[in-house]
Amino acid sequence: MGTTQKKQVKIKNVGNLPLDLVFDTKQSKLAGYTIAPEKIGKMMPSDEVMVAVTLTTKKTMKFGKSKLAVPVEVKNGAQYKMDLITNLTIPDITIEGNPENAVDFGKVLCGQRKTIFLRLLNEKEIPCEWSLNLRDGLTADKKEEVKFIMNPNSGKIPSGGFQIVEVNFAPSAEKEYQFKFPIKIVDNSRVLTLDLKGVGASIALDVQPSKIKIGPVLPYSAFEYEVLEIHNPTNYATELISLDFDKKFKEEEETIAAYEEIENYEKKDQSVLYLPVREPGSGVWTQVIKAVEKKKKRVELQKKLDTEGDKLPAEEKERLTKQLEDLNVVEQVVEYPRKVDSEVMLHVAILGPTKSGRTSVAQALRKEHKRAIVNIN
Repeated sequence: MGTTQKKQVKIKNVGNLPLDLVFDTKQSKLAGYTIAPEKIGKMMPSDEVMVAVTLTTKKTMKFGKSKLAVPVEVKNGAQYKMDLITNLTIPDITIEGNPENAVDFGKVLCGQRKTIFLRLLNEKEIPCEWSLNLRDGLTADKKEEVKFIMNPNSGKIPSGGFQIVEVNFAPSAEKEYQFKFPIKIVDNSRVLTLDLKGVGASIALDVQPSKIKIGPVLPYSAFEYEVLEIHNPTNYATELISLDFDKKFKEEEETIAAYEEIENYEKKDQSVLYLPVREPGSGVWTQVIKAVEKKKKRVELQKKLDTEGDKLPAEEKERLTKQLEDLNVVEQVVEYPRKVDSEVMLHVAILGPTKSGRTSVAQALRKEHKRAIVNIN
């Protein structure tokens, strides 16, 4: 309410005589319209005049389509009318395929993060601007840190368009989490509330017995031993590592510690670096290994140039310098769109005569396959 919409109307004298005209604005003013100018005098043949029609919305107005005829009086001429057609609505968004506005992440391991993508739809005739107001968010414990994140947390969706947002859940304790995301829509008093819930799970092993006691053993005698039973009561595959004897684990920890991205995150005061989940038994991420090897080679080349640079032949020094420059180039990460399912990764051309239902079929496919429509006309 209180917003304005302005349209320009061009009036042209297509007759052979000058004319004067007046807009009867008694009813249109009551309906919130203003017309300027209201009077046009002495329009010569072929003259053109631009008339501004402005609508200012009021609380008393009803939503929906309306039509108002404005009489146009032509001095010593015929009577005309100008129809003002308005569709009064408010911006709003819906979550596709989710009428309850609820997202259940299920069980997520502590230390991991699960992401669910939502498609926000604007099915209204006007653009919709929205933002997430976390200050009004509610949790069961208001002192608890929020474990849910929405990215992006604001946007503007054109009429008939959509915006994809991702919602992340990263639990830190083995318990249930609940949160409400209040989404504020500009020029709409209704707050869209997104109900989020998830359960934090953890890996646990059952070791029996919990303590082992081996009695005295004489030197050079037969060894003594006790049997441990390790049971995994969870639904998650688990890798058991001996911190004291597993050399591979120590090597992997050193590799991860040398990963430059971790240093960059620490410089930016960011506490978490997200990487794909490692399956039990798998090694260090390939991207981490390549980055660390590149870093080591860069350090070696720089050291050689600093200590032996003056003694090296010119060609060799130039070659090593070129290698070092190539290693110092920062690779640009290309953000590709989310992958489309192979089943619907194709274009559909709909052809047919007028009134054959092409538009209806296109709209149905758009909703079913989450497609965009392009009119080649």
